Amino acid sequence: MWLTKPTGKYFDFFNEVADSYDQLFRSLRLPAHAQPQLLVPISPGALTGANNCYGELGLSGKTYSEAMARVEEDASLTLKDLEDVYNMVASKNGLLGMAICALCGFDFEERHLRVLCRHFRFRIILDDGGASCSEAAILMPTPIASLFTNDSDVGTLERFIGTARLRYIKTLIGNACALRTTAEQACVRPALLVPNLERLGKVIDEGSAFDGLKAQCLACLAQLELREKAKESEG
Repeated sequence: MWLTKPTGKYFDFFNEVADSYDQLFRSLRLPAHAQPQLLVPISPGALTGANNCYGELGLSGKTYSEAMARVEEDASLTLKDLEDVYNMVASKNGLLGMAICALCGFDFEERHLRVLCRHFRFRIILDDGGASCSEAAILMPTPIASLFTNDSDVGTLERFIGTARLRYIKTLIGNACALRTTAEQACVRPALLVPNLERLGKVIDEGSAFDGLKAQCLACLAQLELREKAKESEG
């Protein structure tokens, strides 16, 4: 079941998208609870970049960095191609599939994801040619992503994303743009911003200084060791 709130002149359009995706999920013979809810403003699960998904270093951030590097290194591409390259990389490294699973709250089989990945897309919002950041990557049904091509309707975009979220992303884009401009003036590559400072601050504030962060790092190392041991046993 998809849920919508009044969305002005696009109310009928959103309902048509909801109906078509309802039919899509039914055709895949998926359980009802596997279908995502189309909310206006959107579900936090769609904010893939802003939630620093997935893993401690953020696969979304890695995807953005790789996409940006590819665009800069390929003379046939321009910064206007960044979104297409981001989606291509996200499809290959598994980010798109994981994001769809997170949005729907369901662990889809590979055969389902092969179909669903053709019907969802990341939109890098407010991107005027490189003045953007990984937090601006938002997962949307493809028809809705097409609606916001070139940010042609910022008013509806704000309604769809949410005023506070859009303001947050604008702030991050401004910081990223300033960093990039300063780096170009200095003739150096832009440094990577520390991901999710708000979350990091909360971790540090727990208990004695840095205790929470230290515990989290140790837990991550323990998980990596377990994975390595599992690989060795399989080999």
